[in-house]
Amino acid sequence: MVMMEPMTLAGTIIGVSMNKVCPEWIITMLLVALLSKTSHRMMQKGKTIWNQEAVKDRHRQETVVRQWTDVVRAAKTSPAVVACAKQWLAVTNKRRKKEDEADSRLSSTEVALSMANPIDDEDSDLDDDNVSDDEFLLKKAHLMSLNGVVIKPPQVAALEELHEYKRSIPWGDLSVLLVAWIGLFAYSILKGGHGAPSIIGLVCGSMAYWSLTMLAFPFFVSVTSYFGFKILHRHELMQSCGYAYVPGDIQWNRRTTLIYPSLCTVAGVAAGLLGIGGGMVKGPLLLEIGLHPQVASATSTAMILFTSSATTIQFIVLGMLPYDYAAWYGAVGFVGGIVGQLGLSYLIRRYRKTAFVLFVIAGVIGVSGSVMGVLGVRDILNHGFRGFRSLCYNV
Repeated sequence: MVMMEPMTLAGTIIGVSMNKVCPEWIITMLLVALLSKTSHRMMQKGKTIWNQEAVKDRHRQETVVRQWTDVVRAAKTSPAVVACAKQWLAVTNKRRKKEDEADSRLSSTEVALSMANPIDDEDSDLDDDNVSDDEFLLKKAHLMSLNGVVIKPPQVAALEELHEYKRSIPWGDLSVLLVAWIGLFAYSILKGGHGAPSIIGLVCGSMAYWSLTMLAFPFFVSVTSYFGFKILHRHELMQSCGYAYVPGDIQWNRRTTLIYPSLCTVAGVAAGLLGIGGGMVKGPLLLEIGLHPQVASATSTAMILFTSSATTIQFIVLGMLPYDYAAWYGAVGFVGGIVGQLGLSYLIRRYRKTAFVLFVIAGVIGVSGSVMGVLGVRDILNHGFRGFRSLCYNV
């Protein structure tokens, strides 16, 4: 989120300006095309994930049936198994008795050293089910050092740093992200627009106006670069420790730290231009890059809070937001979000299919595209094809 959101906010600046310039029929055409393609793509991806999860379910069922078959077969042959076990136990006891007699000839010094070995206690700690993966690696590194196996100090330090990062809440990163949002809000207030004049008296189209607009982009690029360097450093630490990425993880290497923020900029432009929530484009985008459906849903929801609020404030500053509509849509969206969250959670737990997330996204986006298309055609029939407008019209 911290890597993608700043450039999404930057994209909303371009999108809102384009929304003022472009005629409504162009916006409608782009909106219908984008939402239709996105809905179709999400439906295809949902079917793919559904089939993959169905294969896993069948494999799980086959494993359970196989295990129960082995239990039944063992029960039928239990007398023979018990006889063989008794014979094996007798032979084992004889061999163990001989080994004990040989061990008794050890010197008292050797016995004392073996009993005083602190590794035994620490080995038992590794069997504790409450030990996390990072704690296990750190303890294992310590034990290997005691046993004479050399562990490189940088690798141990990397494990400790990663373990500390996972245990703590990244308040610093969240604070920088909040600064990015405040920067966009300050930009909107300084820039001004319909219904809300610039607090510093900027005139639309003036040199100061365009200078302020251009300065916003280096700000968001700087925030993204800050997070990019931190994430790349963390990626290098994980690579040095031999971390294996699981399906659904994002590998933040040099390539992805450039491509994904760029894609988020396009998503921000689409959200501002088409007047839609960032989740309409951000959720499918996260799914396309391979994020787990539930993780993508949670991440896009958190990002909607920033993107939609920034876009909404810009529309308020530009005097283009009907407050009665905003209140009703906000209330309906809040209730719908709760119902959708509870309903999806039930379906995923009941049927063990995360593909429901993609089907819901595809359905909502598809219905939205259809409704917006109908409304756009009605507007064209009533008012005709309008031309482009000036960015500073009626200012």
